[in-house]
Amino acid sequence: MANSNLAAFLLFLIFFTSIPFPHTSASPNDVVASYICPNTRNPPFCSKIVHSAATADLKILAGYTLNLARATAGDGLRLARSLAATAADRRLKQRYSSCAANYDGAFAHIGQARKYLADGAYDYVADLTSGVAAAVEKCLGKLKLPPRGPSAVTKKGNTVEDLCSIVLVLAELLPGTEIEIDGIGN
Repeated sequence: MANSNLAAFLLFLIFFTSIPFPHTSASPNDVVASYICPNTRNPPFCSKIVHSAATADLKILAGYTLNLARATAGDGLRLARSLAATAADRRLKQRYSSCAANYDGAFAHIGQARKYLADGAYDYVADLTSGVAAAVEKCLGKLKLPPRGPSAVTKKGNTVEDLCSIVLVLAELLPGTEIEIDGIGN
């Protein structure tokens, strides 16, 4: 009798454990993306970045995103310089030259933000990242005026702004960051 109960239990256990159940627990990156990305300017883009980072560590994710912003700003800088040198229209030449200066400033700010991130000075990371987005926005504003040139500089700028948006949300979540709510520091 005891053997038949044991055998029945073992059969039940084997049967029960062999039934495939859907995986219900979310990956750490899913959790991070679901918390951070709705607060960014481009949630689908943010989700792609968070999942491509392969880490749920907020500081590492911020560094990864700053590195992407740096590479994209560098591409935008090179492109703006090239277009400034080759544009036939004087106004476009001037705008691209001005955009190159904006991207140069953004590139430098990203480098500083990376250093502050490594040092744990997250408030400075947020301030510098805001400066990056503002510099790129100045460029994008100039490129909206007629005559319009190629949109590749604009595309790079939009990507940098999307990346900055992610870094800003991450910087607010890192320890020791003073978060402002309705103009009141916490």
